[in-house]
Amino acid sequence: MKIFTKRNAKRFFLSWLFLNLILLIVYWPLVKQLVRFSPIILPSFNSVPVNAVDARSQDISHLGKLLKYDRSFSEGEKTSFIQQLEAMSQNVGEMTEAEFYLGVRQAVALAENGHTNVSYGPAFRDFNRSGIEAFWFSDGLYVVRALEVHADLIGTRIVEIEGRSPEQVSKSLGDFTGGAETWKRLRGQYILRSPELMHAAGLAVAADRLNIKVSNELGEERSVSLNALPAAKENAAYARSSLIPLSAKGLPDEIEQWNRALKLEDDSVPLYLREFDKNFLQQDLDNGVYLRATVLFNRDGMSIEDRLMAVKTNAPDGGYDFIAFDLRLSPGGDFGTVADFAKSVESILSPKGKIYIITGPQTFSAAIVSAALFKRYAPDKALIIGEPMGDYPQFWAERGMSFKLPNSDYYISYATGYHDWEKGCTDTHKYCFSRNSKHDGAAVSLTPDVFIAPSYKDYASGRDIVMDWIIQETK
Repeated sequence: MKIFTKRNAKRFFLSWLFLNLILLIVYWPLVKQLVRFSPIILPSFNSVPVNAVDARSQDISHLGKLLKYDRSFSEGEKTSFIQQLEAMSQNVGEMTEAEFYLGVRQAVALAENGHTNVSYGPAFRDFNRSGIEAFWFSDGLYVVRALEVHADLIGTRIVEIEGRSPEQVSKSLGDFTGGAETWKRLRGQYILRSPELMHAAGLAVAADRLNIKVSNELGEERSVSLNALPAAKENAAYARSSLIPLSAKGLPDEIEQWNRALKLEDDSVPLYLREFDKNFLQQDLDNGVYLRATVLFNRDGMSIEDRLMAVKTNAPDGGYDFIAFDLRLSPGGDFGTVADFAKSVESILSPKGKIYIITGPQTFSAAIVSAALFKRYAPDKALIIGEPMGDYPQFWAERGMSFKLPNSDYYISYATGYHDWEKGCTDTHKYCFSRNSKHDGAAVSLTPDVFIAPSYKDYASGRDIVMDWIIQETK
């Protein structure tokens, strides 16, 4: 039987210290990254609010701490942010819930950074709905889904919203989302679908209805008043993509009977709109392969890295004539899931082969990085096809623990690390995200090499004009 003496204790402590020192050396880059870019968010330590006004006041006070963590605000934007919170505090007792939510959104959006925003979950979970879904196409804003009673509106173009043009309304809604104009317009659709939020934004006469004017394909116009539906609270856990209104299937928050523009069987639906629930979709084509990545995290029981490795392993002799890598549905995730594939993609293409990176307004965050990696590692083979992405090539991202308002539970996204995927981000910028340094290289352009934006008719006919172009180009 061994006796645990002071000498043994000293040996144990030295062994433990040595082991932890080795681990610290091995994982120092990760430790350094976590310390610099992943702050610990302290709770509010508030007492239980005595009423709704007290609860909102506590939320506003806690929101003020955002400036301790988010690095994307300029000095001028910080001043505007503080002034916005002061104005909200003075009016906190008179604000409706919709006005309070949009006030929080407007304050955070002052950073003008796509990653510094408020969760859109409450926009479709906590507030009423108009009974239609509209989506922006190259030729305007069209109704793509509608409650049964408004089925005749599907396919009409919205030409006025409460007496304003859709473009004017979209510009005004941009005040509630920070970032690029593409991101603002896409995310504005969440507010547009709710008369309650539109009223709170000062863009609708009443909170229980929305007045619009539509035009059919013959150019005939008519005015319609949309009476609000209750909020879809029972679907509180439903994460809603900005592009999901384009789906050919029913949606979880469509409690009532809804009609939709796209009515196709599964095998007729364009690949980019097929099986929204799948995080990764692959379709082998005659002389190439189509790959669609959604959230760039490992889900569905198999990692994205493994799926991309299988694409590499199973490449035909002589290489693929083309790879279509579709990022139109991807709001980001972890660019590490794509990095190794991007490094080796040139080796699995035929001498004349190309990789086409398909982008759109929802291509965001790690999806933008993925597009940049393909351009950087296969400069003579990679082309960006489609529409401009949802953020600028230079942006702030990364964060640590969640920042949440204590009473409303609104999640606030903040940013701590700087990215420049066009010119490269080096240590010349104080807060360049350290993980990016291994991918620095020659400058690349993230502007689409070939601009292709679908019209409403393209979508409603079940065509994917981007893939049509690629297939034609590679014949």
